[in-house]
Amino acid sequence: SFGEFRRHLYLFYTAFFFSFLLKTREHLSQLREDKLNAELMSLKAQINPHFLFNTLNTIYALSIKKDDKASDAITHLSGLMRYVIKDANDNKIPLLKELDYITNYIELQKARLGNTAHIYFDIFGDAGNKKITPLIFITYIENAFKYGVNPDISDCVIKVRIDIADNSIRLYTFNKKVSSPNRTESTGIGLQNTNERLAHLYPMKYDLEIMDKEDSYSVILSITMT
Repeated sequence: SFGEFRRHLYLFYTAFFFSFLLKTREHLSQLREDKLNAELMSLKAQINPHFLFNTLNTIYALSIKKDDKASDAITHLSGLMRYVIKDANDNKIPLLKELDYITNYIELQKARLGNTAHIYFDIFGDAGNKKITPLIFITYIENAFKYGVNPDISDCVIKVRIDIADNSIRLYTFNKKVSSPNRTESTGIGLQNTNERLAHLYPMKYDLEIMDKEDSYSVILSITMT
């Protein structure tokens, strides 16, 4: 009958409509995943070439002086590169690996800057078996070094502190603002990518506070880990 036909037609279009919605949702989800992967690759690719160049120069200078710190610097650089190339490929990795990466980065900065900067770095708490999104902290730490150091100025101050609790982690960075004639203008892409990854991977589970003052810049990022 015509009524039966209409019912079947209605069921057909209803099934078609929900199938279309499901496929659209899956497609959008895949697009978001692809975007996150692209942003991660962008963060990995943006390791500052000037930092690498200056680090290699530092290692060369230390080796010429036969300074024992040269071998330490090579170890730190090797660990940093291994992490970026091999380890930081998943949405979540062991927190300990992320902390090792940050430590390697800061130790290289200390070797490069010598006595021209006062660098304070502390980690409190136990990483245990916790996991975290890779490269979620380093952008803010790099930013502190980018705008807080100048080898020609002796009173540069950088502070980085990480506090680990049972189900949360907190990053604090501070830098005194210094001028640098050789500094390139920031595009802000790294910070933007990191903020987008935070919003997607830790929805309603993070708090980001930025204090941009006339003579200093600081960041407090707290993440609830489950």
